Amino acid sequence: MTDKIIVSSSSDPYVNIATEREIVSFGGFPRLFLWQNDKTVVIGRNQNPYSECDLDYMNREKILLARRFSGGGAVFHDLGNINYTLYFAGNEPDMETIGMFLKEVCYNIGFGSRLSGKNDLVYEGKKFSGHAFYECDGVIVFHGTFMVDVDLDMMQKSLKPPAVKIISKGIDSVRSRVVNLASIVPGLTTDIVKEAFIKAFTTVFACDEKPVFTGAIKYDETLKDRLLGKDWLYGETPEFSIKLEKRIQEGTVSVLLDIRDNLIKNAKIYSDSLRNDWQEIEKTLIGTTYSEDKVWKIIRE
Repeated sequence: MTDKIIVSSSSDPYVNIATEREIVSFGGFPRLFLWQNDKTVVIGRNQNPYSECDLDYMNREKILLARRFSGGGAVFHDLGNINYTLYFAGNEPDMETIGMFLKEVCYNIGFGSRLSGKNDLVYEGKKFSGHAFYECDGVIVFHGTFMVDVDLDMMQKSLKPPAVKIISKGIDSVRSRVVNLASIVPGLTTDIVKEAFIKAFTTVFACDEKPVFTGAIKYDETLKDRLLGKDWLYGETPEFSIKLEKRIQEGTVSVLLDIRDNLIKNAKIYSDSLRNDWQEIEKTLIGTTYSEDKVWKIIRE
């Protein structure tokens, strides 16, 4: 497909995540993909859903669970949320250009914003957008959310931040830290925000192509099957004798360790940080003698 701007007409999170991945193979970058999911909690590549979500509540309310390919934290999606994906050839995201693009989107919507920390957009101290990225076959896939008119009550009940994050950052409520753009710009709709994204992309990337609205992009069905699989969604949580948890510079890290004869026999790491190499660190931990200081030293290094 040669089109630079693709807008999904599907609200199925597994279709959209599979389609997002499939676009990597199209070439001809940069590209923009816009999509919306029905009620879904999307967790980062290295997160433990049992720690991040209220799975019982989600089951009662028919809220889906999905896992993406990038790192970062858990987010709640519904049809009041716009998801965007940018594609670039290369190994590192061009944050200056991406920042320019996101500011242009905000300008088109009709308000100012500022970047906060590593991956947030905020308005008067409240977050309305977060982002993450990963590399696939030499392509940077940079994606994020814009909260337009999300059900904040359902978001609050679906997400539960780990206790260590609550203690270290004084977090009392998901709802108290976020804001819907519709409360900032009266009359704002998701369609208006889509147009703001399309206009910003044509401006910043000098693209004069018309967007393609589609739900029919052919994607690898085995990929969707993988996204729906229990191994992908829930991971393998080993039996463990020690759980360590700490807030480090990159994010919250939980370490589950099975220790026998003072040797680490099994290790599983969960995190909301943007890095994706935790499996390599798990391998490094296995076989080493246990001490808490040593575990955190290996992780820091």
